[in-house]
Amino acid sequence: MAVQEGSTVCGLNGRRYTLGKEVGAGGEGRVYRITGEKLVGKIYKKVEPEVEGKIRYMVQHPIEDLRDSRGKVILALAWPQDILCDEKGAFIGYTMPFIQNGVEICTIARGCDMPKAQAMFPDYNWMFNLQVALNLAKAVAYLHARNCIVGDLNCKNIMVSPGGLITMLDNDSFDLLDTASGMHFRCCAGTQDYLAPELQGRNLRSPGAVFSKHSDNFALAIHIFQLLMNNFHPFTGKNLVVIKDSTSTNQRLDHLVNGKCPFIHNYTDLTVPIGAPYLNEMVSQQLVKDFYRTFNYDASNIQERARERTTAAQWVTDLQQFMNQFYTPGQAYRCRNSARHFYLRHMGKCGLCAADARLASFRKAQTAKAAAAKSAAASSKPASPPKPAAANPPAQPKPSAASPTPPAAPAQQQNNGSLASEITGCYKSCLAPLLFWGIVLLGIILIADRI
Repeated sequence: MAVQEGSTVCGLNGRRYTLGKEVGAGGEGRVYRITGEKLVGKIYKKVEPEVEGKIRYMVQHPIEDLRDSRGKVILALAWPQDILCDEKGAFIGYTMPFIQNGVEICTIARGCDMPKAQAMFPDYNWMFNLQVALNLAKAVAYLHARNCIVGDLNCKNIMVSPGGLITMLDNDSFDLLDTASGMHFRCCAGTQDYLAPELQGRNLRSPGAVFSKHSDNFALAIHIFQLLMNNFHPFTGKNLVVIKDSTSTNQRLDHLVNGKCPFIHNYTDLTVPIGAPYLNEMVSQQLVKDFYRTFNYDASNIQERARERTTAAQWVTDLQQFMNQFYTPGQAYRCRNSARHFYLRHMGKCGLCAADARLASFRKAQTAKAAAAKSAAASSKPASPPKPAAANPPAQPKPSAASPTPPAAPAQQQNNGSLASEITGCYKSCLAPLLFWGIVLLGIILIADRI
């Protein structure tokens, strides 16, 4: 019998769960509410032996949520709490905490641009991004200290709740090592925009593709960069040369693989995107160095430079020091143009507003250029030639009812008619006198005969 809504499944020690409404689905399986519990159950579409072993290991080795010194939760994990089996006792999935409130971390990086985020964070400003970046660094450092590698550290697996609480989903994809048995439970999934260059283009299920703390540090740095830099990806740039048709359309991925980061290096063919803030106008010099250590490499030295990447623990220290400056009297300012913007005194100006001004200037110049080109094209356009005659002759006008007379005969016919009339008139005018004088002559002759 197929497992679906309403099905009863079994956990460890004979505990029974009833699957409620489906709340999510993915390539691996479906997620259901557990009736009467603050839990959800993930049911796999296909169970592989290594997956079952990994879940059983995680259930037996739980990791508590990370809390600060006051007991406030900083990191909550969707860690497996119990295995699930069908009525025959076969492994089919596991239970985990039900996460209700939160938005994806990329929504925070974009400035809380979604209605749900705006309602959840009504007092949002850029300082919240800094707090989220710090909490995320603490979360990754906490997991690394417990020999957990996140692996697929992408934006959809990181949720942010009020207070900056970080919740990590899809914990079953973590890369784990059982130190007691030496069993390695590998991560086999990744997202290109956050995947370290040494893993790009590889089959992540192959033995040679191994996630590590170094690959986590790379993804972490990208998230921190996006949170602090108005959601710009560090390997996004504006090309200064014409891109050939044969060039890959994913320029960001090409830059990531080859280590071309325009925010930390100057290139003849690449610059920061129009409207992007400048790194030194947004963060401290120490954070600039942290980004440099992580993104300073090329295709020939990826493995060597991977070990030099800023660690999660170092990010915690440096982000905390940067945040402390904003709470030091006289060191921080709220921007006059936007209540959401903050900057430090030594920066001299708001980096976000400066970026907006550059974008506005660029758009103005583009509009003026387009208008000038349109005007030049109109002035150089040749005069229009006269329109050719219509292909069909215009229709002849119909005679009106008031003028039934047919059109006049051609001129030659009119002349011949006039000549005949003249001859007839001349004949008639000569005949009358001849007839008169003939009668007179006849009378004279008759009178002469009688005499």
